Amino acid sequence: LLGLLGTPNGNTDDDWMTPNGVVLEPPSSDLERLFSTAYDYCRENWCAQDSADSLFTYGVGESFDAIYKCDVQFSVEIENAFNAIITDPTSNQELSDSCNGNVACLVDGLCGDMSDAQAALVNEQVIVDTKEEVKATIFLPDQVEVEDVK
Repeated sequence: LLGLLGTPNGNTDDDWMTPNGVVLEPPSSDLERLFSTAYDYCRENWCAQDSADSLFTYGVGESFDAIYKCDVQFSVEIENAFNAIITDPTSNQELSDSCNGNVACLVDGLCGDMSDAQAALVNEQVIVDTKEEVKATIFLPDQVEVEDVK
């Protein structure tokens, strides 16, 4: 999923790309990389349009058609709630206090509940704690020399 998840080269300027590898100009700020901008980017570039493009497998009674949501437009409810907390932390004091400004925590708490917010904090800490170990196992294309084979 190179493109959807960014590139592993440390350069965030080429993280947003089409499935064909065309690099798109990324949003100019971290907050602009969220909500409608990110949703529309993913939906327009990476949403599987038919079952042949999907990598999912389905259980009994499940199907691609039942979960297909590529035609669903972004809803601003979560974005508005997020902006309200940033502007006025008292609008959701418990979440604001628990997250202490952590964006992932706030978003997960707004989309789910307090346990989701806390899980976001735990998950971020795991990422921080294992970042160097993971970096050592990632294949970085810009560090590999390839000879032309004819």
